[in-house]
Amino acid sequence: MGNAEEGYVHMRNAFLGGSFVPDMIGIAGTLQAKGVKIYSHGETARELKRVGITSTDVGEYGDNPHLVDPVNHDLPLLNPKVHGSVLYRRGNDQDEKDAAANGIVPFDVVAVNLKPLKTDIASPEGLSHMLNSIDVPILALARGAAKNHASVLVMTDPKDYNWTAMCVDAHTGIELSARRQLAGKVFQQTAAYYQRVQEVLEDALARVQLESLDSMTGRDSVGNALVSVWYKDGIVDMARMLHERSVPLYSSGGTAKKLNTEGIPVIDVAAFTGYPPLFGHRVVTLHEK
Repeated sequence: MGNAEEGYVHMRNAFLGGSFVPDMIGIAGTLQAKGVKIYSHGETARELKRVGITSTDVGEYGDNPHLVDPVNHDLPLLNPKVHGSVLYRRGNDQDEKDAAANGIVPFDVVAVNLKPLKTDIASPEGLSHMLNSIDVPILALARGAAKNHASVLVMTDPKDYNWTAMCVDAHTGIELSARRQLAGKVFQQTAAYYQRVQEVLEDALARVQLESLDSMTGRDSVGNALVSVWYKDGIVDMARMLHERSVPLYSSGGTAKKLNTEGIPVIDVAAFTGYPPLFGHRVVTLHEK
């Protein structure tokens, strides 16, 4: 077959999954018309079947069709056989032997859409719902495919589906430079997804700290507070609670500006220390005072 890095990936099998979007129907139809076998699962499989597109259930392929979690229906994707389909290196003799010995077929195309992250953590159940909405199997599969983009075409942005379908019409394959570009986009999108998870968890921590502060008795429990960090949304709530308790707030830079716009007065750290705000305010807190 040759090394896929030399040019086009020959498309024989494709996996479509994650949070279903109608654009999947177009690329699935194009791939199937080109003789590509479609693997899918869950809502995506049902929607494809509804419009007459046949797909093989990835749970059946991975030999775990009955592994179902009522919250996370993507558990069948956490399977060595499924991930082997995107990770084994086409043209590598040992990998080819291992794939053949274990009944692993190559997923030459992986088109997925990340499940929307639930970020409303205001209710007591909010954090649990957010954590349950993290699309771990799809994220892992997408990153595995992106890592092996020399052999796999992977997409996590539905906007790329139609473009890819047109390329498939023209070439029955996608060249390496395009695969690399799309792989970079996958890493960018999944990194942003994880960054958002981190931000929500930080906000949740700030809420817990707020509740602890609110349970303190007497306004003398906290004397002074330094609120001078890389600005995060949760900082405003914390600072407002402290201000309502008549706690003097010290801050600087963008955090100070944001708190002032929210009507929360602060004492400028640079003014307090008498040290100029050099290097974008990053050194004003490095002072013996």
